[in-house]
Amino acid sequence: AILPRMTALDGVWGARLTIFIFRTLFYMMTMVRLVIFHLRNIFNDIRSKRFIRFLRVIPVPRYLADVVQAGNLAMTVMLVLMCINEPMYHCADADPAEFPTDDCEGIAELRRRYSAFAMLATALHWFLMVDFAVFNTGLSAFVLVCAQVLAEIGRFVVALSFLLLTFGSAIAVLKHDYFLMRDIPNTVLALFSITVALFEDDYRNFLFE
Repeated sequence: AILPRMTALDGVWGARLTIFIFRTLFYMMTMVRLVIFHLRNIFNDIRSKRFIRFLRVIPVPRYLADVVQAGNLAMTVMLVLMCINEPMYHCADADPAEFPTDDCEGIAELRRRYSAFAMLATALHWFLMVDFAVFNTGLSAFVLVCAQVLAEIGRFVVALSFLLLTFGSAIAVLKHDYFLMRDIPNTVLALFSITVALFEDDYRNFLFE
């Protein structure tokens, strides 16, 4: 995440080699360990017939009832997809003088997929680090408060969405020439921008419209 973004290291063979080595070690030491861990737990739950019902329909291994384990499995899937779409591996048959490299012909789409999976894996990794809050009493209390507040934030978002859609629909029906509120989606977007104080237009324009 750091070395590939340092423009001063663009084209430096040593930097590319370092990235290649650390990515390979990461896949071998972290991804493989997580894959074995989850396969073993899934197999044990299936053999012991320990399931929970996701959405009351889909059977899921019981160990995934733990949110941390479910997030860990999601991150493992992202790591596997990253390994499959690793640009340096796909460029291994390119010019031997340039190996290792992630810049070869015909992998633009693959690099986009890899970056998307890497983004999701990084986000999940930081989410799972919340579990370390147990080592600090103050931080642990803060995490518990955040967990309780998230439910209230969810209700607030639902209420805000309803209000934006209500007034957005009403304003869109009104006959006017204000371009930024020409239809329901744009009106909702403009109202949301006003709500979060990001509306770039001048409020005085409303007077002339």
